[in-house]
Amino acid sequence: MAHLRTSCPSLRAFAGIMTCPKDAASMQSLPRQQMSTLSSRTNIQHQSNPQHERRENYRPNTTTEEEDHYVLTLSTDDAHHKAVTALRRQWFPARLLKVEAHVTLFHALPGSKLHQLKQDIAEISQYTTKFDITVKKEGIYEMGKGVGIRISEGQKKAAKLRSELRDKWEPFLSRQDQQERWRGHYTIMNKEDDKSRVLECLNELQDSFEDNRGAVNGLNLWRYDRGWWREVEAFSFRK
Repeated sequence: MAHLRTSCPSLRAFAGIMTCPKDAASMQSLPRQQMSTLSSRTNIQHQSNPQHERRENYRPNTTTEEEDHYVLTLSTDDAHHKAVTALRRQWFPARLLKVEAHVTLFHALPGSKLHQLKQDIAEISQYTTKFDITVKKEGIYEMGKGVGIRISEGQKKAAKLRSELRDKWEPFLSRQDQQERWRGHYTIMNKEDDKSRVLECLNELQDSFEDNRGAVNGLNLWRYDRGWWREVEAFSFRK
């Protein structure tokens, strides 16, 4: 699974937080302590942009503030992935489309545990065999400002896989990722403010969607980067 490769929008500065010197000379004349304060405020300004704030439920349960978060998804064959991604490209708001279609197992894994994460994922992948995955018309549903398709065939095996990893990672998982109940799905549309557009997507999929079957070949680990996903490693299942 590949992320969409487009330029990332620049962050806007918050007005009124600080006043910057107009030129390099005046910058050099500032006391060292004041320079440090300006640098610190600039970092806070960058990090606190609400556009990229992680919701509380997505925060890992660790003792330190995590600089990096990771996402774990199912990895499917190309034909199935491309078919579902085509629907997502068609219906997802273009200005917000940053990642391709995916079934997420965990949304916010802590970077401080990356070594353990990789070890556990590699271990479970070694003894997991590939399995079928199917999305059907009856799995289509409205999800607030969007539309999703639940997976049918493959749900039990994917849920079992997730449960095993959850048991290993529960102490440091976010509140959302700690939940035992999990239903695998693809998000075709989300964050759409136009309700008529949501209903249009829902009705068209319910009328014309044809069942699509594929295979889950492994797991993909991604680093969350302000809405974008950067692939870290792909883990293949046994054949």
